[in-house]
Amino acid sequence: MKRLLVVAFAALLPVSPLSAQRTEPPAAPPQQRPAPPSDVPRFSAEINLVNVSFSVHDRNGALLANLGKDDFRLYEDGVLQQPKFFSHEQDSGLTLGLTVDCSNSQRGLEEENLRVALAFLGRVLRPAQDRAFVAGFARRVLLVCPLTASFDRLEEALRRLRGGVFQDALLGAPRPGMSGSSAVFDGIYWPARKVFDGLAGRKALIMIGDGRENVSGVSLYDTIELLQSGDVIFYGLDNGGTSDLNHPNQMPRIATETGGREFKVEGGTGRRQQSKLQQAFDEIERELRAMYSIAYVSTNPARNGKFRRIEVRAVNAAHKTRARPGYYAR
Repeated sequence: MKRLLVVAFAALLPVSPLSAQRTEPPAAPPQQRPAPPSDVPRFSAEINLVNVSFSVHDRNGALLANLGKDDFRLYEDGVLQQPKFFSHEQDSGLTLGLTVDCSNSQRGLEEENLRVALAFLGRVLRPAQDRAFVAGFARRVLLVCPLTASFDRLEEALRRLRGGVFQDALLGAPRPGMSGSSAVFDGIYWPARKVFDGLAGRKALIMIGDGRENVSGVSLYDTIELLQSGDVIFYGLDNGGTSDLNHPNQMPRIATETGGREFKVEGGTGRRQQSKLQQAFDEIERELRAMYSIAYVSTNPARNGKFRRIEVRAVNAAHKTRARPGYYAR
């Protein structure tokens, strides 16, 4: 996040205190004040804040939600950094995205996927603080519902996905000559770029699908860098889909690189499938409510595009943190 501070300095004319005691002649009619000269010096300084959202677990894996700034040390490329801001995110606003695989590999799973996702949104979103959007993808990407606090609009969006409505899918550009139908990278990259860009606070993107990429126009590298630069946490819900050994699941890599997690929810349909999805969404909800955030100004001012490694260490060695591993200094 960048903040631009602009300070203008103008000369001030000193006024003698004795002049206020003399009797002055009537003042002349007021004249229009001349515009300040164009050569008044102006100075600007650019401050680059790096935001890092992270969660903390004890040795048994339980989330810890009541720690303070002094319980952590923050490092960039091994150099200790001084936090400018620290907050516990339990009561702050959340921007949440849901992107759903609607390709051929998901046939027979759509109903459970969307029913449980809708129940999750109904539980986790607080209209006064939180907002969400819904996207779906096959060969291309459809932003079904832009960012909103309205549960009714989100419910209608998921109904549209259930009906397979993709004639308005304008995001993404499949690679020429590719016959695949699952644009996993596009399904993450384009909604994140369109909605999350420039937003502050907690941001998370959840994907339901099998993660088997075979047609996207953007790369894995592009996708990860976009999420890292925006401090967007990615959660993947792997429902198995159709077995395809030629195209491995990409969700674990993306989750690891953004400080998120992947959940295995495949295994049957109906109540069994719904139960696994429900458990995964419950864990995501708990983690989002127990998130911390640190912002700092890097001691390395160079904007050379190189990758900077971030490490948030807990002072208590029994506590384990999970955050994105770094960012590109652009």
